Amino acid sequence: MLHRGFEDNSISAVREFLNYYNIPFTPLEYFCYEMSNLLFFTLYCKTYNGEKVNLPILYDRVIEHADSNISGFSEWN
Repeated sequence: MLHRGFEDNSISAVREFLNYYNIPFTPLEYFCYEMSNLLFFTLYCKTYNGEKVNLPILYDRVIEHADSNISGFSEWN
């Protein structure tokens, strides 16, 4: 199975996704290869903080977010 992400629905799908997460849309986001990759794009949106991001930074943010969630959960128990 080959999933092409937003490759075929491009600009309108990217704009709608960014709007959902209240992230400003610029043509730069549209033309980034990673934005057609749904996994990268979803993680980007969920960890967006206004800064440019590459894959290693994105992974660090996801890990920090997960660690924060786990720490908060363990404090309640």
